[in-house]
Amino acid sequence: MNEPVAKNHEDWNKLIAKVHKDLRELEPQRTLVIGSNLWQGTHTFKYLKIPEGDKNIVLRFHLYEPMVLTHNKAPWTPVGKYTGKISYPGMMISKEDFEKAPEEIKKDIEKYTKEWNRDSLRSLMNDAIEVAKKYDVQLFCGEWGVYEPVDRELAYAWTRDMISVFNENHVAWATWCYDADFGFWDQKKHAFKDLPLVNILLGKETK
Repeated sequence: MNEPVAKNHEDWNKLIAKVHKDLRELEPQRTLVIGSNLWQGTHTFKYLKIPEGDKNIVLRFHLYEPMVLTHNKAPWTPVGKYTGKISYPGMMISKEDFEKAPEEIKKDIEKYTKEWNRDSLRSLMNDAIEVAKKYDVQLFCGEWGVYEPVDRELAYAWTRDMISVFNENHVAWATWCYDADFGFWDQKKHAFKDLPLVNILLGKETK
């Protein structure tokens, strides 16, 4: 189940236990991919419980933080309405720019008025990393990426740091997405529309 949303974390844990038992009776060899409650965010991994002793499980999370960067200019989210300056790494939104922002989005962007860097991303993943270690199973980030209109240098800096944290913690990953508005491939032209991003993702970037 992708991005579960349960009012109570234990409800999700109970469903995991039930589905796991039934599936294992039918397909003992199948690899099961399990995410945390509330859209597979890393902040709920500390509540996640999975059957112990089953190593054929992959724990999955999604991570788009800081969203004011990854979803900058995205019309479907409040943070996308922020039009001020963004920096990464460093102080993401200055106090001056925060004060100039529309009142209706200040509550959504206030957490970005601080330092954001590779350590911040590592901290966000830490609960998921620790739970994967506890159960001795593979951790997988199944969604992460940057909206295409976002300043490319900011996008590249964030992408490099995400990959760095993935690598140092043996986290498998797949970006969102291949084409469309977070992607790097033009489906109609059959060509790369963001080759520098591809090179960063593949570890082929030359500096």
